[in-house]
Amino acid sequence: DSTERITCPGKITIVYFGMENQKEYLEYIAKLQKKGVLQSDIEFLKVEDLQGITGLLALRVSLA
Repeated sequence: DSTERITCPGKITIVYFGMENQKEYLEYIAKLQKKGVLQSDIEFLKVEDLQGITGLLALRVSLA
């Protein structure tokens, strides 16, 4: 029940399902952080349930 949008200017948002996917995305993010493409401010979000879809998660990180 939040009014916050999942997307933000200057940030990348990755929506996924399941913790196994989170691990894989965090590895990609870490590689891009080392290259200076992304900053270190990772946000972990739970996406509000949508009609017929529950349990979505999201990662959000700022562009460098």
